[in-house]
Amino acid sequence: MRPQMSNFPRRCYVDKLTPAELAVRAAIHKVESVGADPLLTDVVVLLNEAAAKLADFVDAKDAKNDNAYASHRYDFNLPVADFIKQMRADGQTDDTINHALDQRLKHLSGAQ
Repeated sequence: MRPQMSNFPRRCYVDKLTPAELAVRAAIHKVESVGADPLLTDVVVLLNEAAAKLADFVDAKDAKNDNAYASHRYDFNLPVADFIKQMRADGQTDDTINHALDQRLKHLSGAQ
């Protein structure tokens, strides 16, 4: 079972960032390494705003996938490999599949 995250948003965990989010962070570090100048500060501020917007997009996409999972009935009695295959065929993300597997385990063990 995956460890539970705290109440901090996903975007606060470097290991949960997408490759695009990591690229924006790398760009921020690169600009900061150039030196100190008010124009560079403006660039960093804009990149931070871009990072926040990108995180909003990723979180909204994840929420949409969670809603797709919630509204779609998957057969919890399928073998695990078939269950995962079915969800992947529907385009579900790894996080959504992991959540579904947690729900499946609860369902099959009777611990709703």
